[in-house]
Amino acid sequence: MKIFLISLSFFLASYIVKAQDYPIRGTIRSSKDSTFLIGATVKIDNGVTKTDQKGNFNFIADEAKGFIHITFTGYQSKDVEYDASSDLSYDIYLYPKENALDEAVVIAYGQTTKRLNTGSVGKVTAAEIARQPVANPIAAMQGRIPGVEITQQNGRTGANFNVLIRGRNSITNGNEPLYLIDGVPWLSTSLSKVAGPSGSQSPFNSLNPQDIQSIEILKDADATAIYGSRGANGVILITTKKGSIGKTIVDLNAYTGVSKVAHTMPLMNTEQYLEMRKEALTNDGINPTEANAPDVLLYDQLRYTDWTKLLIGNTAKFTDIQTALSGGNINTQFRLAGGYRRETNVYLGNFANKRGNGQLNLTHRSEDKKLRASLTLNYSNDNNLLPSSDLMSGIYSAPNLKIYEEDGSFAWNENGSANRNNPIAQTLQTTQTITDNLVGNLNLEYAIARNFQARINAGYTFIQMDETQIYPLNSFIPSATRTSGQSQFANSQLRSWIVEPQISYNRSFDKHKIDILVGVSWQKEKNTGTSINASNYSNESLLHTTSGAGRITTSETYSQYKYQSAFGRINYQYNGRYLLNLTARRDGSSRFGPGRQFANFGAIGAAWIFSEENWLKQGFSFVSFGKIRGSFGLTGNDKIGDYQFMNIYGSAKYPYDGISGLIAQRLFNPNYGWESNRKLELALELGFLEDRILISGGWFRNRSGNQLLQYTLPSQTGFSSITRNLPARIENRGLEFEINTINIVRNDYKWNTSFNLTLFSNELLEFPNLENSSYAAKYSIGEPLNIAKVYPYNGVNVESGLWEVDLPFGRNVAMALDPKFYGGLDNSFIYKNFQIDIFFQFVKKHGYNYLYSLPSVPGASNTNMPAKLLERWQEQGNVSQTQKFTTGGAGATAWSNYRMSEGAFTDASFLRLKNVRLNYKLPKKMISKFALQNLNLYMQAQNLLTITSYKGNDPEVISLGVLPPLRSFSIGINLTY
Repeated sequence: MKIFLISLSFFLASYIVKAQDYPIRGTIRSSKDSTFLIGATVKIDNGVTKTDQKGNFNFIADEAKGFIHITFTGYQSKDVEYDASSDLSYDIYLYPKENALDEAVVIAYGQTTKRLNTGSVGKVTAAEIARQPVANPIAAMQGRIPGVEITQQNGRTGANFNVLIRGRNSITNGNEPLYLIDGVPWLSTSLSKVAGPSGSQSPFNSLNPQDIQSIEILKDADATAIYGSRGANGVILITTKKGSIGKTIVDLNAYTGVSKVAHTMPLMNTEQYLEMRKEALTNDGINPTEANAPDVLLYDQLRYTDWTKLLIGNTAKFTDIQTALSGGNINTQFRLAGGYRRETNVYLGNFANKRGNGQLNLTHRSEDKKLRASLTLNYSNDNNLLPSSDLMSGIYSAPNLKIYEEDGSFAWNENGSANRNNPIAQTLQTTQTITDNLVGNLNLEYAIARNFQARINAGYTFIQMDETQIYPLNSFIPSATRTSGQSQFANSQLRSWIVEPQISYNRSFDKHKIDILVGVSWQKEKNTGTSINASNYSNESLLHTTSGAGRITTSETYSQYKYQSAFGRINYQYNGRYLLNLTARRDGSSRFGPGRQFANFGAIGAAWIFSEENWLKQGFSFVSFGKIRGSFGLTGNDKIGDYQFMNIYGSAKYPYDGISGLIAQRLFNPNYGWESNRKLELALELGFLEDRILISGGWFRNRSGNQLLQYTLPSQTGFSSITRNLPARIENRGLEFEINTINIVRNDYKWNTSFNLTLFSNELLEFPNLENSSYAAKYSIGEPLNIAKVYPYNGVNVESGLWEVDLPFGRNVAMALDPKFYGGLDNSFIYKNFQIDIFFQFVKKHGYNYLYSLPSVPGASNTNMPAKLLERWQEQGNVSQTQKFTTGGAGATAWSNYRMSEGAFTDASFLRLKNVRLNYKLPKKMISKFALQNLNLYMQAQNLLTITSYKGNDPEVISLGVLPPLRSFSIGINLTY
């Protein structure tokens, strides 16, 4: 009986305790994008639990009131007070820590962090983009990512950039990376059919940099193989800004500024020019006449025109205004943005580039948290008006050239001289490019079950480019045969859609975590274009139309590209320290013939976070993070153009009996297949002093083979070549280093530094029978692809005064033009409400010297030269780097040979102060009176200073005939209401 009573008392006591239990449940999310935080640690006084796949937790508390303590890697811990008598469910948001290791990184079909990433991914943030007053987002990436070489083609508005990720993989086909905007493929090359000044317009000129949240660059096999054939040259993911949870805010950013040509070589004045001309005639033994020396005998000998100042010395002005409305609640977020940018040019004349842009993003999550839908639309209209030729060529006109007649008309001759070109007349020849661009993305996600999610990503791209090139009659040298001006019109359209259904499975149990992704992809792209050349107009007023043209010729283009694939990824983590990533893809492309359209690609990536090991924590406490990672995989390349394997027919050049026939233009060859690229990488990542110092270093080697080349055919076949695979192999290898440090952190002062460096080499390993092929004059085994094969250079002959090269030796000297190393250094200083950011870009390379791109042989008629050429050879025994002045003949031949010799190359390395930004954030006490959340005033400078030994206009854009990069200054304001 006694035992029974004791047991009953224990039972009743237990019952009383259970009657006092309090159930508590909730959901943990990220404040950044409302995603569930899986595996977050939730503590209450009497126990610990973790959140499940939907971020949910359930708890039984002993007390009716208390605190919930939540921690999660990469996020700030949080304490939430609970009261079980009133609230039983809690929606809790954690804020990310300021730690680069735990910052979200966009990867193929998902997100990760730098801490848990097994691949090589570089990132440019919205803050870094905003610090640069650029119209093209590619310009904001220069020098900031290791392994990514970006070169500006010229300084005009809308100019293209060359982008190479870890070098050239293909000998003759495309080396451009794959670009995706919110998962939707984007152009890597221009649609332009009209050759404007210094090349075609960049397609990225239609994108608004301030609508971009981040740009991720995927480099190694682990990061790119899941894109299969499209990932051979790397992948660039552009993620646009989205709505966020919180009250509705209005953000306004506006700046205005000016740009000037940063540097050009000083040219000769009239006195120096006439000295050069007279000396050239004397050296050649030529008596000056009105026919061979009008600039010496007929032109005004005292007239001086600074053509550099006149043609490219204008001050370009730009204004950029962007505004955005965003906000939302836990279920629905939105962002509506719009803007306008206008930028004039440094050219003489009224030329400008105008762009209007808009963006809409809607994101909705259902009440049961199972369905998520996101729609993003980006639209822009770009109107770019430029002269039809780069006016840089005009600055080398004779400085005493007559510009206008007394009646104000263009002067084409002087005192009876023969007609010659008038550089000012070229400003009447214009190219206008109007581009409409629409990119739409729809993303749907549904939680089928606890660990299963279904997703579909669909996108549509529409780009239309209208080009008009006008050549009025009065812009040409007067001629009896030309009676009217001429025009060229072009219209290009690209329509592309992509659909990618996916299913993912993820689960965490014990120390294991697994994520599985399976999907398929369908893509179709159609490109059409029309070009019209019109001439013999009856009236010059009709030049902007085809009406009134006496002669019209047209051409049309059409191409269609279809692509389908299946892909998968398995990501496994054990105990948060051992990481394995497997990716695979089977691709099918319409660019290959029957039986060759499909190929398999894949990669394996692994990492070991050894800083989580107890032995390191105990013995090396100063190492806060350590990771070794590596990857190997196979990707492909199908950038060979459409219909290359088919018989192609076109119109016969000469009609028969008034009827145009067809003629074969290409032979049928269905036997060639994909180029292949094998990528290998090993890397070490370290963190010290609680991750205040982060260092990463990696070695990579990419080998591409099965090269697609134009194989030369005997002329009796009727065709010069045919596309086929050759077992040529190319190797890109290098070292990449990146250092990020938080140097000083105090209440009022903070100093951060970022540094990156790439050491790079490219080599042609194999090319069977190269010496007997048509490529022998361009490539050499053991040398990079980007070389110039030239003669040995012997200097200026001290007796003849002419440049001298070793012609018998042949063009067998290989001059490498790829950078040996490149990188950037960024420093950010914050003192109270002031912040200054200073970014340097550096490149070590060789390139053509300024003598290579001279407009003519020094001493030729009507052609001015850099004043540095006054350091020329003048008499026997002189030692000089520049030959004597000459009008042509043997001197012109010597100059031509010199341009094909190693003497035409020089060190083109440079250190450029790329960007400086000074920002002042007004105190909240001051701006709160106006209901403002944030108000910043800032000043920016771009291309402020270049330190180089290069003697030309610019070491990046090395040609004298191309407009160099501009130096820009701007002031702006950014406010949030």
